[in-house]
Amino acid sequence: SKNGVPTAGLIISAILVSIIILVIVDLNVIEQFNFLAAITATSALIAYFYTAVAEIIVLPKNKYLSAKTFWSILVAALAALYSFWAIFGSGIKVLICVMVLMFATVPMYAFTCRNTKRSCDAIQ
Repeated sequence: SKNGVPTAGLIISAILVSIIILVIVDLNVIEQFNFLAAITATSALIAYFYTAVAEIIVLPKNKYLSAKTFWSILVAALAALYSFWAIFGSGIKVLICVMVLMFATVPMYAFTCRNTKRSCDAIQ
């Protein structure tokens, strides 16, 4: 909008949340809340997993590996294992919803890059 409010993003988010609520309409309110919390936590864990894996990939590229770098890689490996285990343990229904939400963001990202005319390396 003219005031900088991302109205399209808010509308799309509201639609996606409404679809998720319709998918889990058979649950009571507490179960719906727990399910949405599991989706949120799993989505955050996926970002956490990617960050840990990126650190494992990037840090060893330094020519000089110090003890601090070694410990950073070790912590990143433990973080990646933990997040993978937690993602795996979240359940198939949660994983399917998270996967659908993540796949839905790809066209939105492309649309945003095209409309804002900024450089999006993944699309070019």
